[in-house]
Amino acid sequence: MVYIYSMDYDAYRPYRGHHALPSRHLFDQILLHRPNRMSSGSMFPILNEVVWQTPSRSTFPYITLFLVPSVVSLEINCYGGKLLAHACIEALELLAPMQIALFKLELRILKHDHAFLHRLPTVFAYQTRLVHLGLPPYCATRQVVKALGRLPDLEDYLATFFEEYQSLMNYGKEFDWELGAFPVLKKVTLYTSLAEASSIMARPYQPRLTRFTLSNRETFRDGSVYDLCSSLSASQSSITTIGLLMYSDKPSEFTARSPMPFSLFHPLLHCRGLTELRLESHIMMAYDDADISSMASAWPDVSTLSLCPAPDLRFDLDGGQPLRSVSAFTRSFAHLKELGLYINTLDVDTISDAHLVELSVLDLGSSIAAHEGVEDAVSVVSEYVAKVIKPQGKLKAGRSVSHIRFLLLDDTDGYDTRAAFWSTVAANVEKIHDSGKDRGREEPRR
Repeated sequence: MVYIYSMDYDAYRPYRGHHALPSRHLFDQILLHRPNRMSSGSMFPILNEVVWQTPSRSTFPYITLFLVPSVVSLEINCYGGKLLAHACIEALELLAPMQIALFKLELRILKHDHAFLHRLPTVFAYQTRLVHLGLPPYCATRQVVKALGRLPDLEDYLATFFEEYQSLMNYGKEFDWELGAFPVLKKVTLYTSLAEASSIMARPYQPRLTRFTLSNRETFRDGSVYDLCSSLSASQSSITTIGLLMYSDKPSEFTARSPMPFSLFHPLLHCRGLTELRLESHIMMAYDDADISSMASAWPDVSTLSLCPAPDLRFDLDGGQPLRSVSAFTRSFAHLKELGLYINTLDVDTISDAHLVELSVLDLGSSIAAHEGVEDAVSVVSEYVAKVIKPQGKLKAGRSVSHIRFLLLDDTDGYDTRAAFWSTVAANVEKIHDSGKDRGREEPRR
């Protein structure tokens, strides 16, 4: 007998260049060969996790084959229209009669109507064991939030969406979060505006969060950024993880000649327990040695630090940091494992191995790929990077936010040149580390 613990049905695979999966025929065969009177539960007695991805309403009802009492994690992803949303809510309403108590539920549904939102609170009335919940941002209506407030163990909320369809996602109008209604909430990921997020985090009776992430398609704006950081530092001084991920492709008030100053984020320096900070945008951040010193003093335990490493290649980028600033960060942060920066020159410095932290991940995003005055840039940069990242460490470079999120780049942006340069550097770094291992194995034989 073969036991199935996890079931992942992805009907989108043909659209991603994969071989087509059998759809209705597969499930019809399961039904055909199922012994008489054998329930789905006895066919899959220890099935714990179901991931269902389909654009078709015709295959959606087959999900009930896998909704058995042992399932504790359910993820549903639907690109389809409103009829598919109706099929989804019908499946969710079967959870209670089937005695399925979920610990984790994630829904990504592109289209919906008021009937879907009206029926959704009833689902949560029976799912009182939920710890992790992911919902599209439009689901945060007053009625849904009120129902979620009755979940005694909800620790992790995630606003879900399809990244390639962000422009179709509406947020702000129906958003009605009162985080004070969730006393045990530890982690929250919101998809809303900077102003709305700041308002939410400024309200009284906040839960003590360990992680806060805001993702949207806006750009950083002077006052809004500072207000949000102030609200976070005032209500969440013990928070450990913060992510502000702003993936707009629109022009910003900040330019290459006047980049976004780190001073906008100064309120976060009061969050002394911070171990991870991710600031990502298509615009550039400006900071100096004094800012690095302030960060290191405020966040002595930080292990992940990303400071807008991938600004948009379509803009004239004159700002950024020299490559040698990487070692400045690794000297200042004793526990740093992952670092993301935008590099505008390939100037390096002499590294002393005695006082340097080796990184597991170095993310240089859309950083520059050439520098006048360096005779062999690839060789020099490779030697430097090999010293700042550990063996088996990862170098990420040759990309930008616009390339990843909006697919707006073409060859004139220099993307191909930068990608090729950093790809060569990454290959050289791997060879340098391998040669070091070989020398280490040979020494004992002498």
